[in-house]
Amino acid sequence: MLVEVIHALQVKENQTYVDATFGFGGHSKEIMKKGGKVIGFDHDRTVIEQNTVTFEKEISAGKLTLIHDSFEHLADHLQEKVAGILFDFGVNSQQIDDASRGFSFQHEGPLDMRMDDRLSVKAQDLIAALGRKELANLFFHYAQESFGRKIADAIVDARKLSPITTTRQLTEIIHNALERDRVRGIDSATKVFMALRIAVNDELRTIERTLPTSLDCLAEGGHIVTIAFHEGEDRIVKNVMKDWEIEKRGFNVFKKPLTPTNQEMYKNPRARSAKLRAFVKNQYKGRI
Repeated sequence: MLVEVIHALQVKENQTYVDATFGFGGHSKEIMKKGGKVIGFDHDRTVIEQNTVTFEKEISAGKLTLIHDSFEHLADHLQEKVAGILFDFGVNSQQIDDASRGFSFQHEGPLDMRMDDRLSVKAQDLIAALGRKELANLFFHYAQESFGRKIADAIVDARKLSPITTTRQLTEIIHNALERDRVRGIDSATKVFMALRIAVNDELRTIERTLPTSLDCLAEGGHIVTIAFHEGEDRIVKNVMKDWEIEKRGFNVFKKPLTPTNQEMYKNPRARSAKLRAFVKNQYKGRI
């Protein structure tokens, strides 16, 4: 949804924009092409290291500043108000495809799932420490997994025999537990892995803590744009932006969130659940 993001940000030359989840830097590259300056945040050390090389020219020219930190601390790093902030929530494709990170059940690797390697708790730690009820609640709350209790029972029984430390181990436990119950649709392993990733990185609560105050970092007339891939993420964004409107701090740009076109979903199936919302600070009401 690159075109829609850039349109929603209303990028202006020589203005500064925050890419709160830098990732590959695709959004930031387009912002800079239009003459904007970017402050990019990412709590993934690998992302920062790689992009320091990739965007060496832009950094040297003062067009880009990269910060190795979570967007939760965004306000601590900004010295002045910015013209726009982009939040692209969730995990990026590079992280998913890197087997050593443990984000995907389709790749063999350690049950890590930390976006920031400075975090102390890995997915395997949650699998080892949480009880049946806690695991089931985690799978249901973060992924709406209807077989959460059955999966939790299987995990607790399996860990009595040996530690669960790899993606393959966990995937086999999930599939074996649901051998008779599996139905068409999203694989339960996808949901369980997503729930663990959200818990390890405290993703939803980080959004809840950060988004409400992010408007204070925005100059008048500035735009906040969000892309959510999870129902919980989008619910938080929707409610925060609704509160802002009630408080008359600005307005929602779109009546309903934008979603990917069929063409984009064909090219990038991982984008199928994306929802884009935008908010303008302290401006007369009028949608773009």
